[in-house]
Amino acid sequence: MQVDAHRHDKDAGRAITRLSGVLATVLLASCTTFASVRPAQVLPGRSVVIQAAASAPPGELPGWIWSFDCADGCNRSVPGLEIGYAHGVSDSTHAWYVEGGIALPVTPYIEAYRQVGDRSRPRGIGARVGVPTAGWGEYRVFYRTDPRPHLTANSHLVVASGRSPNRENSATFMALIQSVGLMRKGATSGFIPAFSFGITRTTRNRYGEQETAAGLLAVLSLTGRLR
Repeated sequence: MQVDAHRHDKDAGRAITRLSGVLATVLLASCTTFASVRPAQVLPGRSVVIQAAASAPPGELPGWIWSFDCADGCNRSVPGLEIGYAHGVSDSTHAWYVEGGIALPVTPYIEAYRQVGDRSRPRGIGARVGVPTAGWGEYRVFYRTDPRPHLTANSHLVVASGRSPNRENSATFMALIQSVGLMRKGATSGFIPAFSFGITRTTRNRYGEQETAAGLLAVLSLTGRLR
């Protein structure tokens, strides 16, 4: 029995080590979620919001923006992970929330949203400012509506711009993104698996030469909220 217990401890230790390695890789590789998928209906009170996402390869130029280790051949999937803390207010006269957090690994953000529709057909507008760090900033304006009790639709205009660490290269990314999410609500938590798709335009100035590319974007994401 002691041998079995020792073997079980070793197996558990290996599993924890593997899980820690995977988590560390995700944290270090995280770049952007592209679209913050949330319900149009404001949830009152305080909550922690976590969103994880992964895109299809977005193209060479967008891939270069969100890559830490390549100069060419950057058309790879872009992962994203963000953690935020939100405070919502909803009463008979108005509904709004503010959310602050960090898009890992190093981009703090603040987001504000105002609901303008009633509970029968909630909708609203909002914006996010990603504090420029490591030479890059990201900004979003969005419109949200909940056409069905368990369905949310979010439309985004996303702009990201900045310079490479050596200050020699710069780029600007713009995208129109439509997200559709399925809301799963519980008493103290909720989840939104979502699919986002859009069109993009990226301009890069690389050692004095300008490159421009248009493309398509597809993103799968999962948003969780804990109150």
